[in-house]
Amino acid sequence: MWYYARNGQQYGPISEQELRQRIAAGEVYPNDLVWRDGMGDWVLAAVCPDLAGAFPPGVAVPPLPPGSADSKRIVAGIFALLLGSFGVHKFYLGMPMAGIIMLLGTVATCGIGAMVTHVVGIIEGVIYLSKSDADFYQTYVVGKRSWF
Repeated sequence: MWYYARNGQQYGPISEQELRQRIAAGEVYPNDLVWRDGMGDWVLAAVCPDLAGAFPPGVAVPPLPPGSADSKRIVAGIFALLLGSFGVHKFYLGMPMAGIIMLLGTVATCGIGAMVTHVVGIIEGVIYLSKSDADFYQTYVVGKRSWF
């Protein structure tokens, strides 16, 4: 079964035949990320060996938006380091449940829980800032990984 992702939204599971039909119909673009069981990481559909020949010849792969993943990674990392105890970085990354948990952990305990949530924020901030742009994008934007 295959999955594909565009603009942070993941689709699937679908069969390879259905994926090829969506490519032919123009619903899956060459710069969409694709993944299936057995693959290590998400890859661009246009360069996936299993989909060789699925795109018409001459289809250019448009570049990803410049700096979008990088700026999101840096802003999320700074939010995590400075405001981690309030879960601001979670809200920024589109993970409201994780943000609410961190916020409630701080506010409901009258700040005592902030010692724990701030440490979590610092750890996540360091992780965000130490990852490559592609790794960060795949893990936190596409995969919506909530914790660490």
